[in-house]
Amino acid sequence: MNWAGRLNVFRRANSRILAGYLATDPARAYYMLRYYHQHPELRHELGSQAGVDRISSGTVE
Repeated sequence: MNWAGRLNVFRRANSRILAGYLATDPARAYYMLRYYHQHPELRHELGSQAGVDRISSGTVE
């Protein structure tokens, strides 16, 4: 965050996302979010074991 972001003038304090609490590699989370953004037809698997398997293995086709 740069100096302007620390002033809290441009954003509210409760709109920050603390990535330090992720239980996974932030790059993996980014790639999985990007994958499901690009493949909306596969978003149904996010609530199933298939989504858990894909995220835990990190396979993006």
